[in-house]
Amino acid sequence: QQIWPEEETYVALSGSIVALTEPWLRDVDRCCGRLAEDAGPQLVVPRDRPQVPIGYKSIHEWMPGKLVEHHSPQEAPGRQKIRNHGKLLSRMCCDDAGQRCGWIYVGSHNFT
Repeated sequence: QQIWPEEETYVALSGSIVALTEPWLRDVDRCCGRLAEDAGPQLVVPRDRPQVPIGYKSIHEWMPGKLVEHHSPQEAPGRQKIRNHGKLLSRMCCDDAGQRCGWIYVGSHNFT
């Protein structure tokens, strides 16, 4: 049984990913009250890197559709074209009445 209402977004932003396994992602899901067939959140990949890190490539191979490109902000005085170094995990849901609920976890460590 799903603990939260219908999921709208479930996403992680991380500066680096070392190794992900399906059991590890299922544990993250379980801790978030998420019961779904596809394990883990979508992963935001910085677009402005010259080469996609190997950890992201392996994710793309065994979890198609989980990677989402992130572009640096164009209009951010003093921060134009600076790669995002944020680290967060977010989940947003919506119930049948259209009420939204969710959370954002922000930390100083990478997703893995």
